Amino acid sequence: MQPWLRFGPGDPLRAAVFGVPALESFADVARLLGLDERRLVWLCFQPDEPGVDHYHRFSIPKRNGQERQISAPKTDMRAGQRVILQEILAKIPIHDAATAFRPGASIVANARQHVGKDVVIRLDIADFFPSIDRRRVKGMFASLGYSEGIAAVLALLTTDTPRKAGSDNAALLPQGACTSPAISNIICHRLDARLTGLARKHGFIYSRYADDMTFSHPSSDAPVGRLISSAVFILGEEGFAPNPAKARVMRAHQRQIVTGLVVNDGVAIPRADLRRFRAILHGTERDGFEQASLTLGKDVRDYARGYLAFVHMVEPDKAARLRERHPWVRGADDPAPTR
Repeated sequence: MQPWLRFGPGDPLRAAVFGVPALESFADVARLLGLDERRLVWLCFQPDEPGVDHYHRFSIPKRNGQERQISAPKTDMRAGQRVILQEILAKIPIHDAATAFRPGASIVANARQHVGKDVVIRLDIADFFPSIDRRRVKGMFASLGYSEGIAAVLALLTTDTPRKAGSDNAALLPQGACTSPAISNIICHRLDARLTGLARKHGFIYSRYADDMTFSHPSSDAPVGRLISSAVFILGEEGFAPNPAKARVMRAHQRQIVTGLVVNDGVAIPRADLRRFRAILHGTERDGFEQASLTLGKDVRDYARGYLAFVHMVEPDKAARLRERHPWVRGADDPAPTR
């Protein structure tokens, strides 16, 4: 056990207000997670040994051609994080402006708030999860009423130090852990409150879907410049930075996109995306499943059914017409196209 970890009751009244479990010792955390203490030490303080890592590490391509680094927790770490999510993080209220990573949340609900506005502004938070380091996560757990030792242990379990990173400040929220979205929303509560207040002051509506922030206003005379400069200032004060490459000001005569959906007149999927999907369906019927899957680079049936479910969520009428025209997308019992 590390001698610098100071345990104790913390602030039990504050913990009771949030309804989180009372944890006063390392043994309490171990019992909560269903682990013995030696196993918990191993999870918290990863030994510097070749081949020992609590995460599977890989990358996936982003739309801009860059790669997103994913750290997916292995079995024991994943199980422990699920308990922390269910027993602690899920009980903490998040701001109403946060529309991702919560029950009933969707990009449709987020986009719907900004339909039919004269001005829509999009700002993006750069390196969202990596901007939240272990120090901030420890402070978040301490704010729930936990002692310094308990907060430190919970932070060790929910942040990740990439191999050879070299310092505690390099321990960040891992993209791939089930706890990271909830922690980010809790930590962003004050950011969301401040940006909501700023938006209301100038007549805007504000929402945030993960790292994607949207402001909209019913008038073309909205103080766009003042809103953006103030929002960027608040972002900096809250420990974040904007991504200038993704900033957009969209007027009513332009196509207004919010979390990937068009909001000029209702919520809709961009026409180019639907055309691309229809082309995949027609190509499958022309070439057959095997060739279409090779062309797509993945199983075309799984992709088609998944994307059709997305279309149904956004525009049910269009999804119904697609099902009627392409019956094989409905399920495994429908006739398969053959070449």
